[in-house]
Amino acid sequence: MRERDSEVIAELNSHPLLEQHKGERNQTSHSEESFGRRDKRIKTFGMTHIYIFAIFSSILILDQVTKHLILSFMNPYKSIPIIPGFFDIVYVMNKGGAFGIWSGQSPLFRGIIFISFSIVTILALGIIYIKSDKEHITRLGIAFLMAGAIGNLIDRLRWGMVVDFMDFYISSLHWPAFNVADMAICFGLGLILLNLIKNPVIHHT
Repeated sequence: MRERDSEVIAELNSHPLLEQHKGERNQTSHSEESFGRRDKRIKTFGMTHIYIFAIFSSILILDQVTKHLILSFMNPYKSIPIIPGFFDIVYVMNKGGAFGIWSGQSPLFRGIIFISFSIVTILALGIIYIKSDKEHITRLGIAFLMAGAIGNLIDRLRWGMVVDFMDFYISSLHWPAFNVADMAICFGLGLILLNLIKNPVIHHT
């Protein structure tokens, strides 16, 4: 009798409809797990972008606010000692690029060169950002670079020059005056270089 019952149970378990139901249940369970993992990745991806955009926006706003304060409350080429003999707040309109390059060129030449270069750089950074999947440090560095580039581009579009106001010096040796946008660009480059050093790209042949 017991043997007969075991045969019946085994026959029922091997029935095609029951096997199909088991397969569908396993497939549903696997799909739910895959969806859960995908949903978690999407949430993480979205939060990463939100944080990076918040940092980008904060840098850009800080850059523009500080420049507005300088323009509103200081006279051109005046300075306010913060750390005497080392650091002053100044009001400088930089006509050229980094370290005053091409500052002696005509306004039209400077406008075409610097504005075109800034726009191309911003577009290139945007493409690199999109393609740098899972490289959060690189994307953060790009956010700093883009905020700095856009901050200085706004100046050039408004005045044809860039507002610089931080002056570090020792005795008569002055480092070229710079602004928050310049700091963001340097910091962004540093992040990207640090990430490349820590995680070098290996090309397989």
